[in-house]
Amino acid sequence: MGAGFHNCDRRPAIDKDLYLFHIKQIDKDEALRRQHIVQQLPWSAADIEANHGAHHRYDDERFVREFFLDPANQLRQLGAQDFAFDREIARLQEEIHERSGIFHFPDFKGPVVKIPRSFRTAF
Repeated sequence: MGAGFHNCDRRPAIDKDLYLFHIKQIDKDEALRRQHIVQQLPWSAADIEANHGAHHRYDDERFVREFFLDPANQLRQLGAQDFAFDREIARLQEEIHERSGIFHFPDFKGPVVKIPRSFRTAF
C-alpha cells in the first residue's frame, strides 16, 4: 500500500465531524524520549531513499524546532486560529490523487487552533 497510512485503495470520505488529535508532541520531554527510541530503529535503504518516516530520524534540534518552536512562533505571530478546517479539507480533497488504484494523500500540517471547550477534558 504505502508507508505511514497516507495511502488507501479507496477514495477517502472525509467526515467533517470527526477529529484526530496528534498528542504525541504535547509534552516536549516525553516526545524527545520517544524520538530517541525511534531514531534507533533500522531503516531500509529504499525507505531512506524515498524519505519515508524522515521525521523519525530528525536530530533533537530539528525535532524540537519543527514540533515545538515553529508552532509556538506561529501562535505568537498569528494567535490561535478558529477551530474550523473547511479550507484545509478542501485542499486535501483537491490534492488527493489516484495512481494504479491507490489514492495518495498530500502532506497536511494544519494551523495552530484553539481547542473548543467540549474537547478540553477528552485527554
